[in-house]
Amino acid sequence: MIRNYAGLCSLVDQAVARIMWSLEVSGQAENTIVVYTSDHGDMMGSHSMFAKQVMYEEAVRVPLLLRVPFRKQRPLHVPQPVSHIDLVPTLLDLLGRNQTAAGLPGQSLVPQLGGAVRPDNHVFLEWTGDARDSGEGPSGRTVISPEGMKLVLYDTDQSLLFDRRRDPLEMHNLYGKADHRRLRAKLAEWQKKTGDTFALPG
Repeated sequence: MIRNYAGLCSLVDQAVARIMWSLEVSGQAENTIVVYTSDHGDMMGSHSMFAKQVMYEEAVRVPLLLRVPFRKQRPLHVPQPVSHIDLVPTLLDLLGRNQTAAGLPGQSLVPQLGGAVRPDNHVFLEWTGDARDSGEGPSGRTVISPEGMKLVLYDTDQSLLFDRRRDPLEMHNLYGKADHRRLRAKLAEWQKKTGDTFALPG
């Protein structure tokens, strides 16, 4: 499975190269925004798991690369976690459109492309299993703080709390050993804002 996954990555690399080549030869490379991202990762054996229906980093961390040639800026790495929900507002902002008028959720990441730091940029994740399929796993909600704390609350499984700065492989569950009330409050606040009715455990 891992060899197959590596082969698929090589196939994607080749496809991206063909897309970039096509933009160059057609004269569109300098006025085209290119976004490279994915909807989810796969565990590929980490934590003795293979699929995606969990909140470990291997499943939830995905690439988000933006090529915006008309900004004429040097490559920049944004160290804070960001969310896909911010992608469309970001693209609208880069195109000079008002994303607020469109009524879309999320916030533009353009200030961060200029080096700004969002002081309260929490990322929220959700997974709701299908009750008809026992293989879907437990339902859960997750919040990741700007400083790297991750709280995962499951309905039918053990909840998780990781300090990703000190434990990037997420091997030491701090749930029940460290205070998570602030992160839980962030999740409840997000639920109220989005109308999410999942009952947070504990």
